[in-house]
Formats: sequence, C-alpha cells, structure tokens
Amino acid sequence: MARPNYKDYIDRLTVAYVDENKSVRQVAQEFSLQEMTVSNWLKKSGVVIKKSQERRSTAEQQEISQRISEKKMGVPRGTKTTEVQKKEFSTEFWTIKEGREGEMSVCPLCGREYQNDKYEPRKTCSPYCQNVSIRRQNEEKRQTNLCDFCGKKVTIIGDMSSEQKFCDFVCYNEYRKAEARSMRICPVCGKEFPTYKRLDQEVCSVECRSVYQVYVDRRPATAEKIRATSMERYGTPNPTQRHIPLDSLEILSSRDLLVGYLCGRRITTNQLAEELGCSAATTYQRFKEYDLWDLVISAKSTGETQVKEFLSSIGVETVSTKSIIFPYEIDLYSKEHKIGVEYNGDYWHSEKVRTEPLYHRNKSFLAQEKGVFIYHVFEYEWGDLEKRERIKSQLRNLFGKNTRRIYGRKTEVREISPFVKDEFLKINHVQSNDRSSIKLGLFSGDELVSVMTFVKPRFNKNYEWELSRFCSLADTTVIGGASKLFKYFLRNYDPKTVLSYSDITKTRGTVYESLGFKMDHISDPGYVWTNFREVLTRYKTQMENERQTMTDRGYARLYDCGNRVYVWTKPLGENDV
Repeated sequence: MARPNYKDYIDRLTVAYVDENKSVRQVAQEFSLQEMTVSNWLKKSGVVIKKSQERRSTAEQQEISQRISEKKMGVPRGTKTTEVQKKEFSTEFWTIKEGREGEMSVCPLCGREYQNDKYEPRKTCSPYCQNVSIRRQNEEKRQTNLCDFCGKKVTIIGDMSSEQKFCDFVCYNEYRKAEARSMRICPVCGKEFPTYKRLDQEVCSVECRSVYQVYVDRRPATAEKIRATSMERYGTPNPTQRHIPLDSLEILSSRDLLVGYLCGRRITTNQLAEELGCSAATTYQRFKEYDLWDLVISAKSTGETQVKEFLSSIGVETVSTKSIIFPYEIDLYSKEHKIGVEYNGDYWHSEKVRTEPLYHRNKSFLAQEKGVFIYHVFEYEWGDLEKRERIKSQLRNLFGKNTRRIYGRKTEVREISPFVKDEFLKINHVQSNDRSSIKLGLFSGDELVSVMTFVKPRFNKNYEWELSRFCSLADTTVIGGASKLFKYFLRNYDPKTVLSYSDITKTRGTVYESLGFKMDHISDPGYVWTNFREVLTRYKTQMENERQTMTDRGYARLYDCGNRVYVWTKPLGENDV
C-alpha cells in the first residue's frame, strides 16, 4: 500500500475541516488517515486546530452534560444515555422468583412502589436506585483530614478516616524516619548530631566516646543496678563473664595477682586462656592493660598453623621473619619464592587494634620494594570452607605447584551459558560468581579450563567495558589462556576501552600487564564490618552515619589493601588518525 501524499489530501482535508466544520477525528475517519497525520498536515498548511469543546454542536454538548450528571448519580464513565438499561444500572424493578413475592414497598429514592422479595428484602426498587443510594452514602461518609507530615488535605470515603493520617506512603515513610530520629548535643565537643531515639548514644563520634567513657561512666545508677543483678544471678559483676570461674576472675582483676599466678614463667595468651577458662581475647586485654608483654610468648593462631601446614604439604617451607621489612613481621615467608603469606586475625587486625586503615597496604608496598610479594589471608575468609578451597588453589598456583599444565594454543574459545559460568566461578574464583553479560570459556577438548567475563562498568561509566573475572581450573596452569580469551573479546566485540581491578591483597597484577593494560591509579582500601562472629560487606551497611551506627552495634572495620585500577585503550590505527 502506497504511503499517503500530503499534496493529494491537503485541499480536501481543509474543506472538510474548515468549511464542513468536522472534527479532526471525523476527517481522519472519512479519509482513512491517522488523527495525528491529519492534525500535522492541517497545522502545516496554516489551519488553526480548535479545541474539541469549540467544535461540538449544542446537541452533543447537552448529551455530554447529561452523561456527566448521570455519572455523578451512579452511571459509570463512558456509559451513554441509551445504554442505561444495562443490567447493573437498569431502572427496571428487581426480578422476583415465583413463590418469593413479598409485601409492597416504596423506594426512598424515586418514590415508586415495588414488590419486595419475601426472603431477601431490598431497600430500593431497582439496580439503578441501589447504586445511587450507595453513592450518596459514600458522599455522606466522605471526610477530609490533614496529612500529619506534609499538611495536605486527605479525602477518605468510609470509616477509615480516623486511622488514615497520611496522604501516601512517601509521607508515611518520611514521618516514620523523622519520628525515629532526634538531635542530641555531644557533652564532649558540644556538636549537635542526629541519632535514633531507641539508642543510648550520647556522643557524636568514636573519638568523643573514648574521652567520655560512655560504657563506664554514662549512667552510674544503671551500671550499679546491672552489677547488682549480675552478682545476684551469676555471682560475677559482669554478666558477659559468667562463664569464667570466680577464682579466674579474681586473678585477672589484679596485676599483682596475675604476676603471682604466673610465678615468673612465660606463657602464651592461648595457654593462659585454657588454664583460666576464658577467651584468648580476655587474657590479651589483661596483658595489654597491665603491660606484661615480657611474660608473653608470641604464639601462632590455629588458622595460621593450618595455612603453614598446607604450604608444607605442597612442598613450600616457610618461616616467620622480621628481617625483610623490620620492624614488621611476615608470618609465613618463603625465601625460595620471595613470597610471604600473612594470616590476619579478625580481631587483631581490625581497627580495634590496628587503627591505621593503610596498615596492610603499607606492609605490602614495603615488601614490594624488597622484591617480595605478600599474599593476605583473612580469618573470616579461611573460616569459610568453600572460600578456603579457592584460597588453597590460588596459593598452589602462586607458588607454581599446580600438577597440570595446558597450552593455550591447544584450546578453543567458546561463549558459555550463565549457568556454566556461575558453577565454574563458584568453585574456582575467590570472589565467586558475577552478573556478567559476556561470558567466555576456554575449552581443552570438551573440558572447560578457564573463564573470562565482562560487564558494563559498575563504578566508572567513563569506560566501555570492565573485565570482571578471570580464573582457571583448580590445580591447573593454562599457559597463554588469558591472552587467548582477551584477544577473542577484542576481535568479536571491538571495545574502545576496558577497565579492571586487581586486588592488592591477593594479586600482583602481572596478568594485566601481559594483556596490554596500564595501571591508572590505586584505590582506597576496602573494608568489611565484623563483630568477630559474623562479617558484613560495606555494600550491606551503606547508611547515614554508617560508622557511628555500626560501632554502637559492636562492629569494627577490617581493612584490606585496596585495588590497582588498570585500563586498556584501543591503539589508534591508520584509519583512526
């Protein structure tokens, strides 16, 4: 079908619209055109399009007015006068089944007399009158309240007006937030700060809390009551120490008693904890408080011992040394490979002990200047059995102890499904799976041996793509695998720029340099929140006054080393200049 031509129609359209006083819709129907096309062509020819009300005849306007009036009396929108006889709005009397005829009644609306149903009597004569009655009742119940948050009028029909105090859920949520929070004045610095009413937060920051001693001197009467109740129930002034024997509590309560108990012998915090029936953290705090470090033997944690045993099982002998980056100690150092492994306990490496956020990064960079790479293992990672296996795989690859080698030239690149990609990353990548849009797999025969994924940049929209994940099968070295996968991506997707992040905690970034990336900058250290029983990522705790809120809940930050940010840029070719 040929497209309508403007020149063939414009004269006839103008006559129909201007001379015959037809509407745009009527003209469009007459010439089988779209209303938008007719309107645009008429405007193009200089014809002024009038409002629809101005083109209606008197009869049409009267019909519309009558329909509006009926709408107010119960006729639904769009119902014409000739359609009022429909069943749900019919003015005919109710149909009474045979044998159910009752008394005659008078309709309170229209005044007509009608025969009612003997068993189910009705208050009106017809469906139409019933609908009008319901409408009038709703109008009588219609009330107006003022929104408790924004002050706008809220109109309600029915009996819920006394309960509805807000105009919408936005105002309700904002009101809840405002009511839950209050402004308080810090007694240390005098600064006004926001907090939740349900919290006993009296200072504005961690620094002020240390000065104010909020947990000791905040409410002497309350503290004394807690101590009395604890003594009555558990026989100890602190309810959190009820598991510790009373004799042990007495020894830990005094420096002289603790020194007398040790009798000059040197001991580890773990050994003393086992003897006294308390936690190692408790004994550590007492040694720190009483300055008895000369009586302490430096002991290795269980996790660090397990890492050392694993390295020994794959033929890597390590020692603890301070000679590389004195006065810092490297927990497990292999002189043969010039690689150190740091085991970072959640408590000892959190900001409760290590207050400097750059502590782990500085340690890594100091070792890097000496030609040594430090691989960091955090306690919460090693405690996750699935993540522990991925860490073991990384360590095996880092020390060159993989038992299997595959050459990239003997492999084939294929695009894989999300399910296959997720299952492979869950087993072989420390950060598990991702939400990538491009998923490339490297196959040796029918076996998937490496995966590389790409996403649209999550944090920096100035780049076209982000290399999100790359890893190989556990205990397998794929020589040239990363290069082959990346070249396939360049050849088939023709990117202009690619961004990627290299975790300083666990990688050196050499694979990016081999692919042609250049380091752009180093990001700030990331962190997780831990209360030494569970760990929350910073993405789960993003909120206003995050630090204050999480600290009040007993959490502390545990910092990593940050990321090296690498960027690949497409080289300018002859046709690009």
